[in-house]
Amino acid sequence: MCLRYPCIWAPRRRQAARTNSLLLPPGRKWRALCSLWLAWKDQDMHTLIPSAELPSGREALRRVLVDANRLDVAVAFLTGSGIQVLRELFAEFGTPSRVRFVVRGAPITDPDAVIALADLGAEVRVVMGVRAPRFHPKLWITTNAESVHVLSGSGNLTAGGLDHNDEQFEMLHMRLPDEQREAAAHHERWDAFFALGSPLADAISSPSWAEWIAQQSRRLRLTEELARLDRQLAGCKAPAPGGNRRGGRGGVAGERDDLSWLEQVLQEAVGDSYTTQISTRAWGERVQVHAGEGRGFKYLFLTFG
Repeated sequence: MCLRYPCIWAPRRRQAARTNSLLLPPGRKWRALCSLWLAWKDQDMHTLIPSAELPSGREALRRVLVDANRLDVAVAFLTGSGIQVLRELFAEFGTPSRVRFVVRGAPITDPDAVIALADLGAEVRVVMGVRAPRFHPKLWITTNAESVHVLSGSGNLTAGGLDHNDEQFEMLHMRLPDEQREAAAHHERWDAFFALGSPLADAISSPSWAEWIAQQSRRLRLTEELARLDRQLAGCKAPAPGGNRRGGRGGVAGERDDLSWLEQVLQEAVGDSYTTQISTRAWGERVQVHAGEGRGFKYLFLTFG
């Protein structure tokens, strides 16, 4: 039997029993039905990325581009590696009939990548001038006849942002026409970003674009120096990740067992408003206990015996 709406059915134990009797007191039947309906209606409406099913921004885009006939994107950073990801996705699913992008017309965006975006068939706008450094959205909206998908998160249109970095996204799915109002609100938000950009032809012919191009060789040298410094910093010894221990207490299990009693005592002393934390031995000869501010002291240092 196919049901259009979810319901709870009582087992038929004798002929006189009504098969559609809810196994709940009468006053709670409608509340239960409403909860079931909302749960059914909202299934798969909100997806978190990364997840086992969608481990990256690229995989999320693979989901939302299926059957999409319209793609609207507002993104801060765009590079050649991001263009390559987009090419691969369009080759797999086809290019939507209408594609619009608004991007930042300043570093870290690559001006060649902006032009390549137009070569993919997109209508491109560029945010330039004093507004450019403040332009920082990452918003993707796909539309087809039956639904709207919204993907928003931390990743830019780069290979790092969509494939390699530790990023987060949330994906919303709205059915049409039932959720037309909600979908329209997301499109209005995107339209506000799009309105900040100048058409690509106007951007390319502007003095701002000419200065951006003129700075590229110097910025490349600076980028290479920054990359060297980043590698040097990454090569320095860093503390171990804290993991998922409650209360925000870091360190590797077993490293501080000899002083865990002290952490407990101090936590009881400062109460729930603060979190005490003892650093590991790797930090040196002192143990630092953070007891929060407003207690007459900020840090308490103890020496290993």
